[in-house]
Amino acid sequence: MLANGNPYNVSYATFVTFKDGKAAKYREYWNPLAFLKALGGESF
Repeated sequence: MLANGNPYNVSYATFVTFKDGKAAKYREYWNPLAFLKALGGESF
């Protein structure tokens, strides 16, 4: 995080479904707690 110097380490999982050679569906998952931890807290 630029604001406080904390590292922002997060993994993403991305799923793309293709139909007739074109992307028909895109889903991305990530852990929002990693973002909160980088901000300096771990709760909403």
